[in-house]
Amino acid sequence: MPVYVIYFAAAAVIAVIFGAVQVYKVWLKRLYELKFGEFPKKRMWILRVFGIVLGVCTAYIFSVIGIFLLFFFGFFVVFELFRLLFRRRLAKAAGKRRSVKIILDSGMIPIALSLLLVVAGYINIRNVTRTEYAVETDKQLSRDYKLLVLSDTHYGTIFKKDKLEELVGIFSKERPDAVLLVGDIVDESTTKEEMQEIFRTFGQIESAYGTYYVYGNHDVQSYSRNPSYTAEELQKAIEDSGITILADQAAMLNDELRLVGRKDYNDSRVDVRDILKGMDAGKYTILMDHQPMEYQESAKAGVDLMVSGHTHGGQIFPLGIFIELLKTADQCYGSKMVDGMTAIVSSGVAGWGYPIRTERHSEYVVITVKSR
Repeated sequence: MPVYVIYFAAAAVIAVIFGAVQVYKVWLKRLYELKFGEFPKKRMWILRVFGIVLGVCTAYIFSVIGIFLLFFFGFFVVFELFRLLFRRRLAKAAGKRRSVKIILDSGMIPIALSLLLVVAGYINIRNVTRTEYAVETDKQLSRDYKLLVLSDTHYGTIFKKDKLEELVGIFSKERPDAVLLVGDIVDESTTKEEMQEIFRTFGQIESAYGTYYVYGNHDVQSYSRNPSYTAEELQKAIEDSGITILADQAAMLNDELRLVGRKDYNDSRVDVRDILKGMDAGKYTILMDHQPMEYQESAKAGVDLMVSGHTHGGQIFPLGIFIELLKTADQCYGSKMVDGMTAIVSSGVAGWGYPIRTERHSEYVVITVKSR
């Protein structure tokens, strides 16, 4: 990760904590004064303590409570700007009706909006939709090929076995030629049993030429102090399920499509040009790379189609905007052309960290590749 991104993230956390402390001090003071009158100056330290605690919780976005507080912080600031713009009218209305003053000072509106957004995000992340792309090529193919692309299930965060089996039934009805698992199928919260379960179930998806997998940055539980399974156990579970692992390797599908899978961007990996060196450039080449990075290098190496995940389309607004602005990935979501290469990034089947998605949608991707 670039150093400037780390500096930006640190600055953003500090800014959120500082701003949130001020917001909660104002809010708690107003709550007190609605019921008891003017807040005692000698007890201002109480507001500071609560403000700091809630401010720190707001910056910890890896929990549902943290997400709710972050939403509340944002809505509160926006609502305060609204109050500032219409202060005279609102003050007059509050003077006539105490109910108006209660609504204004209690934080009722920011709280309601935050709850609404959390509930909407909770529902949204569980609604897995179908996204389809059609990709044309000048290279000659004997027929059209359908690819099913799945990424970022982060199994255990959102759904369990019953939902998984339901999804696999849907996936099989697509009758794909190949299934591409583009990383982060499991993560640090996945148990060993869940890890084995999802790969065993994904291995049952019906396809003409099989299921292929590349590692994501979370699959091997790199960020866990106490991993629930080893890298060897993960590999065995995948291979025992009939799924082919591509780690800086290539495979042929029906002698017409070349499928290349790379190790994760954070790992030590072979240059894509070295993987493709000596191979027939006339074959249509599909690259599976978990993180949407190094687009230019892949395009110059002769890749025709690159599929990725990792970004979750932002998952929590406005992270998607920051991904684009800070260039932490070459693309956040969707499809685009890069020097003749089609790059497609999925927002993922689920999400990471918490069961909420307020940016983009959960999806499985179907790509049809055909000759012009």
